[in-house]
Amino acid sequence: MEIWKELERLAWKADNKKETTFARIFVSNYGNVKRSEHKRWNSVNNTYSIMKEYHYVPSTNRGRQRFDSSEKIDKCGLYQHVSINNKTYPAHRLVAEAFIENTDNKPYVNHIDGVRSNNIVSNLEWCTAKENSDHAKQCNVIIETTKDTSYQETKEESDFIIENYNNGLSSTEIASIFSEKFRSISHETVRVILNKKNIIRKSPLRKDITSETHIGVRKTLDGKFIFNGKTYNTITETLIAKDLFIKNKYSNYSEIINSWNNIYKAYSVEEFEEKISIKKFQQKDTTEKQKSRTENGKFYEEIKNLNKHGYPNSIIALKLNIDEKKVKQTVRLLEEKNDPHLLTSLYKTIINVNTGIKTTSSNTYVFRFGKNFNGKKRKTIEESIEDKVKILLEKTLSYPFLNNLIKETYNV
Repeated sequence: MEIWKELERLAWKADNKKETTFARIFVSNYGNVKRSEHKRWNSVNNTYSIMKEYHYVPSTNRGRQRFDSSEKIDKCGLYQHVSINNKTYPAHRLVAEAFIENTDNKPYVNHIDGVRSNNIVSNLEWCTAKENSDHAKQCNVIIETTKDTSYQETKEESDFIIENYNNGLSSTEIASIFSEKFRSISHETVRVILNKKNIIRKSPLRKDITSETHIGVRKTLDGKFIFNGKTYNTITETLIAKDLFIKNKYSNYSEIINSWNNIYKAYSVEEFEEKISIKKFQQKDTTEKQKSRTENGKFYEEIKNLNKHGYPNSIIALKLNIDEKKVKQTVRLLEEKNDPHLLTSLYKTIINVNTGIKTTSSNTYVFRFGKNFNGKKRKTIEESIEDKVKILLEKTLSYPFLNNLIKETYNV
């Protein structure tokens, strides 16, 4: 005989209208899950609609088992999941929660026969991680795969990879050259071969600062130069410091040192000054463009006004139909520093009636949001929602938008 039990923590209301009723979730001892008949407001027809009883169809969550071998899937199947109110729950855990008492507060649910799709009550038990693992070994649920993913390279090929790696090439560059000379491989395979040979590069080869004299050097507004965190008055002093730095850091790499010596001997002060000034001009141009997109932008005043009234960045972006990144750039320039993450969380808590309502161990309900938004324990969800409204109205007095939203949503 199929027996149904209600899971009160999964009940929810679609809206806060007077005649709207709770959608209640029931689980059976056969592993089935259903939603009760309930009433909700239909905003399209401006009437109440009766939502009929619905039996959830379990689906497999393949993403959580993507590393399983085909042999294991054939023998053990896949875990069954149900989607309730836009959240996914393992069916076997719902059954265990409804029918099996968990006196020792164990975190896992074990399938006694090892078949993941068999969710009847008699086949489930609460267990620890170790008990779950030991049981899997006893039932031969853990199946070793025999797939060999190793790449068998010849001595010539491995020598070629090691030689190029020691010369400073990256694994991607080696894979590209290797594919032209031998056979097609990926940069991951190059890394596997290097690891098998225990090849580790002693020092990273920073080719960027050795490719040109001005790279790594910055010019300040007062005409001085900065390299490696130190300030120098002239180009000559700066390059002497850079020369000593490179020869000390890359002393074991003769190719880099020889290449740098050729560049260092051929440099001219005029060419160095020209490249530094171009870099400075490009940076200034980028700053001006950034300023035009924010301070002098089309939506600056609108963003400033909405932010002042407590609108989170995501809502401002929707209202003005612009990218949220542009909103964030503008908000950073504002003197008033609201916490966008807090405001966004508050907004979501307000528009979703059940968000923040928690079930306690004593089968009571309480509203909790962060550290300073906590209500008292209530016997029913309705009382806890009323508690939630009072707390939010008090805490959002400085945010008129959120305060008005609470009044509209909850008909206060």
